[in-house]
Amino acid sequence: MVVINTTLSNFNFADEIQLMFETYDNDYEYTVKGVFRKIDPPPCSICNSKMSHNGYNQYQKNGLGAIKIGKYICPSCGKSCEESRGSWINQINNFLKSLAEICLLMRKCNVSYRCAALILQHIYPINKDTIYKFVKDFIENADVPPVKVKLVVNYDEQYLKIDGKRAYRLTVLDYETGQPIAEERHRRIDADTILDFISRHLPSEQPIFIVTDGSPTCIKVFESYFGDNLTHQHCLTHLSCHIVDEFPRKSTFEQEHIKYRMLNIFYNRDTELKYLDRMVKKEVEIKQKDADEYENWLKKERSNFRKYVHDMELKRRREKKNLELRTLPQSQRNFNALMREKEHFTINVQKRLDLIEENWERYTAFHSVDGAPATNNAIENYYSITLKKHHKKEFRTDGGVERHLKLHRMRMAGMLEWCGVILFDQLRMFLPFLVPG
Repeated sequence: MVVINTTLSNFNFADEIQLMFETYDNDYEYTVKGVFRKIDPPPCSICNSKMSHNGYNQYQKNGLGAIKIGKYICPSCGKSCEESRGSWINQINNFLKSLAEICLLMRKCNVSYRCAALILQHIYPINKDTIYKFVKDFIENADVPPVKVKLVVNYDEQYLKIDGKRAYRLTVLDYETGQPIAEERHRRIDADTILDFISRHLPSEQPIFIVTDGSPTCIKVFESYFGDNLTHQHCLTHLSCHIVDEFPRKSTFEQEHIKYRMLNIFYNRDTELKYLDRMVKKEVEIKQKDADEYENWLKKERSNFRKYVHDMELKRRREKKNLELRTLPQSQRNFNALMREKEHFTINVQKRLDLIEENWERYTAFHSVDGAPATNNAIENYYSITLKKHHKKEFRTDGGVERHLKLHRMRMAGMLEWCGVILFDQLRMFLPFLVPG
């Protein structure tokens, strides 16, 4: 235990001083003048003579205080040396680490460096460039534990703009944990790029269930790489979006009815179809009357229907429920009914039905694996959390994007959880050194 020569000015801080030098034994002292040194000077490393105390060197950290480190001199050969100041440096580093963790949490919440600097003016004033360096160094030196490859994964690509140039973010997500297995950014994207990315992060020799948006490039690459080990699910959410796009925004109720029959293949849309059945019958009657009257009626009732659908969606969100998925026999029955009437539909709808028939096994693959997803919503949610739409074009360098994404991986891995050390306790350690001695 370090011997503390207390005075009226440092008596109340004896515990803090002891904690600062807790790694040293009782051969050391903290003098009345606030000098940290050995009670008995060490022998000279050159001539082995006993050295003498020779004043001190003072080291200061702005805003935290200063410490006096004792010096020694050899009376025989004149060699001088200084006591170790490792505890002082470690304590400063611990404080700066806590400060950096606060900065990381602010960045995770999308607080700008300028605003972070304004906030820290009330705690420990530092400028935005220093905060940027804190965050940059902390993230780059962090070692995020890798995610083990699982059976069920999601794959998708996100469009970015870095320094005004197009870029693509490729991601493989572990569906069970919601954490990325691998992420990379590329300036261009083609079959070779995807194949190189997948081959470096996913083994081809084990069975895998993978969900994609159903692009032809992904089909070709994954089937060639994984072969018979692949179970490929096309995202049903993407399919629903494509179906909606086949119909005009200002559609008639007859068109809406066909659209919802197609959406009803994989999702339970019986409630909407019952509503539309009534409206289609009314539409036939109204059409026989004045054209202006029909247009006004259609506009009003179409708005009512969309409000009805939106209210049901809000109700599901409040109850934390998703749209009910059809069983495989139900999906097959609804699809077959549409195919029997295929020739009565528009060309776009016919082509969409042909594509569904061609990729039927890929749209229904989730039925063959218990707990497997039918959509790519997990990775879409991950994208929206880690890189929101209005942030996708603001980065100047690849390094800036990488640090931003790595910060979110650190959060998901639990690396930004509170370490149990309060910043005030870190600051309290420096109170004895604001006025040393």
